[in-house]
Amino acid sequence: MLDNARVRRAAATVLDPVARLLLRLHATASGVTIAGSIGAILVSVLLIARGEFLPAALLMIPLAGADALDGTMARMSGTSSRWGGFLDSTTDRITDGAIFASFAWWAIDVDRRLAVAAFIALIAGFVTSYTRAKAESLGIECKVGVAERPERVGGIMAAAGFAGLGVPYILPLAMYVIALLSTITVWQRASLVHRALT
Repeated sequence: MLDNARVRRAAATVLDPVARLLLRLHATASGVTIAGSIGAILVSVLLIARGEFLPAALLMIPLAGADALDGTMARMSGTSSRWGGFLDSTTDRITDGAIFASFAWWAIDVDRRLAVAAFIALIAGFVTSYTRAKAESLGIECKVGVAERPERVGGIMAAAGFAGLGVPYILPLAMYVIALLSTITVWQRASLVHRALT
């Protein structure tokens, strides 16, 4: 699980000036959340589902920045709220679904095993998020796991970019690994909650 203070500080040097500019232009954190999600969905449906992996990967880079930007904007403007957190989490699930469903759609006619792995990664990703939310509703902190959202989405989009450059086997390998690690993450979280409640 990515949780590196140096990475966050490095990202802040890029995100903070952009966040300040957008706030001066009267953009809102929620508006950036929604715009970034719509962009990711369009990239997924129009490019990933058609096997256009390199442009999809390149377009997802600024969209990933937008996903981190909304929180920075909310913090700077003093508008952080439970609604903003809920909106961000909900749109993350929608964009994750669009990304992995689009890979599965493309793979159905190309490699059925890859399509199955994409569906497993999709379902395990949703359950990973659900187990954390359900655990926290029971008063249990549940942030364990080898594959959270940055690893899943970042990993598959990086692999897609290399596949778009002609690197063989990297996309199936990445999808199989993500499906496996996502399933392990669900087990890790379920095990943690089981130990806490029994």
